[in-house]
Amino acid sequence: MSTQEVHKIVLVGGGAVGKTALSFQFIQGKFVEDYDPTIEERYRKVIVVDDKACLLMIMDTAGQEEFSTVKDRYFKEGEGFVVVFSLIVKSTIEEARKFHQRIVRHKGEEDSITVTCGNKCDLEDDRVVDSEDGEQLAEEFNSTYFETSALTQQNVNETFYELVRRIRKYKLSQIPEENETDEEPKTKKKKWFCTIL
Repeated sequence: MSTQEVHKIVLVGGGAVGKTALSFQFIQGKFVEDYDPTIEERYRKVIVVDDKACLLMIMDTAGQEEFSTVKDRYFKEGEGFVVVFSLIVKSTIEEARKFHQRIVRHKGEEDSITVTCGNKCDLEDDRVVDSEDGEQLAEEFNSTYFETSALTQQNVNETFYELVRRIRKYKLSQIPEENETDEEPKTKKKKWFCTIL
């Protein structure tokens, strides 16, 4: 019997950008507006991406937005990260950059697997961040960009599915070539986790 594919994903980002709301929408399929900020919430969900099932272990860092309090273990354990900023608060872009810097510091530039979310796209009248700014940020992170809404569910599932695809692609790139001889050094397989900040 084959071992189930498991990915650890971490959501990161500044306060009130909607990390918990995105988690709830993805896991339970509903929008939760009023909730107490959490120190840490962990969720599990089995999904099928490109005809292959996998278990996602999702860590939501809500309640730990201050950079000094987000524990290093999130960045060490995470295999993939959802970096979230708010489309209605411009300062959250800079917060997203700081979280991404922490990811790179712990994982390395090439090993930092992320998807970038500009959240709250349903609040069009309050929007202060252009799509071009979000795309530029994602390019800076070597990431994929989605504009999401935890309220309408726009691009919520797509965000997590894309992160799984990026993790799988990365893992395949770490497998040694079949024609590699015994004398040649072999690439060590690495364990990866996904973190959403």
